[in-house]
Amino acid sequence: VPVTADFINARLGFSLSPEDIKVILEHVEFQVAIEGNKLSVTAPFWRTDIETREDVVEEVGRLYGFDKLPLELPRRSVAPVQKDTTLTQKAVLRAELSRAGANEVLTYSFVHGDLFAKVGQDMMHAFKLSNALSPDLQYYRLSLTPSLLDKVHINIKAGYGQFALFEMGRTHFRDEWDQVEPTIPNEDEHLAFIIAQDDKHAPDGAAYYQARKYLQQVLGGAVGDLVPMQDFDFATDEWGRQLTAPYEPKRSALIIKDKMIWGVVGEFTSSVRRALKLPRYTAGFEVHLDAIAGKSHAYVSLPRFPEVVQDLTLRTPSAVSYATLRKLVWDELGKVQPEHSLPTLGPLGLYQAEGDAEHRNITLRFALANYDRTLTDAEVATMLDAAATAAKDKLGAERV
Repeated sequence: VPVTADFINARLGFSLSPEDIKVILEHVEFQVAIEGNKLSVTAPFWRTDIETREDVVEEVGRLYGFDKLPLELPRRSVAPVQKDTTLTQKAVLRAELSRAGANEVLTYSFVHGDLFAKVGQDMMHAFKLSNALSPDLQYYRLSLTPSLLDKVHINIKAGYGQFALFEMGRTHFRDEWDQVEPTIPNEDEHLAFIIAQDDKHAPDGAAYYQARKYLQQVLGGAVGDLVPMQDFDFATDEWGRQLTAPYEPKRSALIIKDKMIWGVVGEFTSSVRRALKLPRYTAGFEVHLDAIAGKSHAYVSLPRFPEVVQDLTLRTPSAVSYATLRKLVWDELGKVQPEHSLPTLGPLGLYQAEGDAEHRNITLRFALANYDRTLTDAEVATMLDAAATAAKDKLGAERV
């Protein structure tokens, strides 16, 4: 076994010369040849445990005496440890959703193959375990949503008529590998959420908006530019196709970043509801934690001057979506509003008359307060006039 004296001393903390090491080893019938600082060690035939340089180091230390090792306390920096941003982010999300009434669950990272079929996912993209703990835990899950959906009927049957569940965990996709270690599967950190109410407790309206409200809570209000799921081309995003498989395209929206899916919010397909016995009022979302990272939840002080609230109703072609109209109005108001102001713009109503499938009325409520002075109704009305004019020129919207 070739080894150097420096190699041995560096690991034991000794200052032994090659000659010292030779004497120590020859006492137990080792053969040692010295060439400068290098040693060639040959163990006796019965010492089959000596195979590597580290084995020689251990033998020298044992024979010379571990009690002679230098005593020195390890050095430790007294600088404060840097916080783990992922753990901090999870703690914030956990606190926000818990305060909003949701309950955290912790499910297995492995699922049964039947669950893929029930939610419309392709198990060919999932890693299969060769030594599964049980038949119910055969595959790594592709997303968290199916695991949560599997718990809805159990809770409904147990007598819980309305509840919200969320989970933070890791997902794996067979075609994605870690960038640092390409032989290891990539692990994505996700947050999934489900809200469900049985027929006795379900309110009027779509469950989508309730799930979207929770999503807005965790994203810090940054959900203004959601893309309808039915308008997205999944041809180049197989991971996104598997993530959104349980969701109904006509009643769901996507969080898009760099032309890729980072999250989805919406209701579920009728086949998923039948397979998992979900109530009608069920919706949820799943989002990559990197899409939430950096979202600001900082406190914004309110102006001490009163706000002015006015409504704007526009008659638009049916092909114009609410998101498109709101973005245009918001951008135009931002150009004309005074400095040091706090604006808000949200939906108030949507109406479509019978027999007129070509048009619909969308009402927006605009509230504006200034930090320096009291605004007048006339000032805000002038701003809305400018926004209405831009909507007419660019979208063909008529003010009502």
